[in-house]
Amino acid sequence: MEHFALVVLQQAQTLLDRVKVYQVKLEAYQAQNQDLTAIQMALSLLENLEFTFSASPQLLEVQQELAKTQTNLAGKQIEDLIDLPQMSDPEKLAVMKIASSIFSSIYIAAPQLLPILVSKQVNLSIRYGNTSLSAFAYVNYGLILCGVVGEIETGYQFGRLALNLADKLQKSELIPRITAVFSTAIGIWQEPVRNSLASLQSAYQIGLEMGDLYYGTTCAYLYSFHSAFVGKELANLAAEITAYTHAFSKLKQQNTLNYLKIYGQAVLNLLGGSENAYFLQGELYDESIMIPQHQSANDRYALCALYVNKLYLCCLFGEYHQAVANANQAQEYLDGATATLLVPLFHFYDALAHLGIYHTVAISEQQQILIRVTARKTKMQQWAEHAPMNYLHKFYLIQAEQHRIQGFYLEAMDFTIARSLRLENITTLMKKLSPMNWQQNSI
Repeated sequence: MEHFALVVLQQAQTLLDRVKVYQVKLEAYQAQNQDLTAIQMALSLLENLEFTFSASPQLLEVQQELAKTQTNLAGKQIEDLIDLPQMSDPEKLAVMKIASSIFSSIYIAAPQLLPILVSKQVNLSIRYGNTSLSAFAYVNYGLILCGVVGEIETGYQFGRLALNLADKLQKSELIPRITAVFSTAIGIWQEPVRNSLASLQSAYQIGLEMGDLYYGTTCAYLYSFHSAFVGKELANLAAEITAYTHAFSKLKQQNTLNYLKIYGQAVLNLLGGSENAYFLQGELYDESIMIPQHQSANDRYALCALYVNKLYLCCLFGEYHQAVANANQAQEYLDGATATLLVPLFHFYDALAHLGIYHTVAISEQQQILIRVTARKTKMQQWAEHAPMNYLHKFYLIQAEQHRIQGFYLEAMDFTIARSLRLENITTLMKKLSPMNWQQNSI
């Protein structure tokens, strides 16, 4: 690749002639877990194409770019964006290609740039028309709305727009990257997480067929991640992950292989595959070796995934002080997992971990724990308003556990029972029972 890329770069007369080669080089850097190098190259290219923004933007700059996009969208129906004219300006098309190629690296290693990068692409499409990569920009904007701005309904609409545009343009090669974002950063806020599994598996196969190895393997490890947290049988899942591990290795996709191994080792730990159940060291992954590598690459997604999995395992095995330590580490890297399931999982297990140490700390610290837990619980309740099938039971469990540690046992039972009921039955049951009968049934 390097040899042929050099030939093209030496012979090409203009930057536009070199764009495709730079895209290939960016994909290679991503596959080799060299995201910082990819970002540096891409920012330089984008600057030459007059698509510029600060490498270390201030909050005001991010807010201004997001506000500009909202202004450009004012008076427009989101679904109508599918009918924008076709983008024809060669330089703008080149910008869309480079900006789309660098999205994953920025998401992983420089998340502070993400809102600006995506908003600028959406603004470009609104002004100059759609290209096939506008579909990717729209789904990424949906991610920003769901995970950064907090506008879940609008974010979901942009996700659907992206799927519809890719279908209209008959661009099957876009399916892996759009599915990766929609299934893991948009769909989970409106639909059952379990619904993502089939589409992620399908997108993996499409990625292999179309040659999109990076996003294809991304869909496969995300399938493994979601499977682990929706209750898929562990022995079968471990076998699937092992098969994916061999495939990723042959495809030389080191970045996605690293992520797959984190989730895979957590599954193996639950099956007794490690001497220390909450230390990720075993057949697939060794955190003592990998943490320095993740830190060197500033791979914030890998570090977030690692510490959330460790937090999860500690809670399951009742090691709450160690869980709190891992929660504090995970919180440092949450920006590397924007809008993914890692975020609500962190909030859920962070709350349980702190409630687990409640009776072992001083009274003054207990008050701080309750404040922290209330903040986590409020988030879970907000998410449950949009996707109760994913988050309402987690809200109930936090509430029940908080009542329990405070000695309010009847209230704790109430929330435990509510958690076990299907959401659609709760309102009906509450109407049938008087407050007195409700309490008696709880007992």
